[in-house]
Amino acid sequence: TALMLFDPAIHRFGMWMLKCLTKLSLLPLLEQPELRVVVPAHVPDFYVALMQDLGIGADRIVYHDPAGMSVFRKLIVPPKTYTFTSTRCENPFEVFCYAGREAHSPLLVSSRPQPRIYISRRRIQRRCLANELEVEKLFREFDFHIVEPSALTAVETVSMFANCEFIAGPHGSGLYNGVFSRRKIRALQLVPPGLKFDNAFLITTHVFGGKGGAAGYVFGRMTEDQRSRSGEFDYSWEVDLERLSGVLSQVL
Repeated sequence: TALMLFDPAIHRFGMWMLKCLTKLSLLPLLEQPELRVVVPAHVPDFYVALMQDLGIGADRIVYHDPAGMSVFRKLIVPPKTYTFTSTRCENPFEVFCYAGREAHSPLLVSSRPQPRIYISRRRIQRRCLANELEVEKLFREFDFHIVEPSALTAVETVSMFANCEFIAGPHGSGLYNGVFSRRKIRALQLVPPGLKFDNAFLITTHVFGGKGGAAGYVFGRMTEDQRSRSGEFDYSWEVDLERLSGVLSQVL
């Protein structure tokens, strides 16, 4: 008997966090604590390591080859526990809050606590924050540690965010790393003027609210010169630094 984790967008970090890992919260309801979990064989190792941080040991993970066939006595295929603005569970993010994680996580190693973390997107061209270097400088002045999540291993990720109290950064899935904090974390999201889905930035309200924290927003504006941008979301935008500084002074 096994439970299957799958989503068409499984290779996108945000989808893995919100639509796949949240399904592990169903395991206690099934009253089979040692139930095996099935994932496609092509799932990145980084994602599998994050499963282990949530209590799924390597001996419980089964890899299914999408081009082949796997046979199970019973296969549980759960529905999405979370979709934007709706949920099938009282708190789909409860799996990221369980009490025993600090003691049992195989990924958690001792490291210098980082209570305030800014998620940088300076190497990502889509929705490029034109004045991000200035934004990062401002956050440093408020004692934020600047992090590029794509440069971290799973061990570094879990340990880096374990004691985070405040996470901030431009809209993007990197902000979801805050769910690995053992604290009631607050988030400040810098919102670009154009998104694929209307109000998609509100997902952070659900994520951090589910952990007992909260999320707030500072909205940006387009830069003047957009002639070199061709794609719908390949644009440059900026944040008003004076306004951002005032917000940080109020909330910190």
